[in-house]
Amino acid sequence: MIKFNKNSESNAKLFVESSDPNQLRAQRVWRFVTVIWLTWLLFAGLLFYRGYETATQICIIESIVIFVLIVACRRLNDFRSIMNMHLAV
Repeated sequence: MIKFNKNSESNAKLFVESSDPNQLRAQRVWRFVTVIWLTWLLFAGLLFYRGYETATQICIIESIVIFVLIVACRRLNDFRSIMNMHLAV
């Protein structure tokens, strides 16, 4: 049942974990970078299953490079550079 006389601003925190724009940007960038890394791992698994050894090796090397970048850049706060670096790789 909907209560129309209840203050709706108390429910605003249910939808967003943080209202800090820098924190939200950081979450968005790291999710994007993680998706890129998992995509390379998925392609490596798919190509290994299909029998393409050279392509599998390239995907594994690429995923290792991205993982090293993730570990190295975890403490940086320049999210634009982090995003551009991962897109360039």
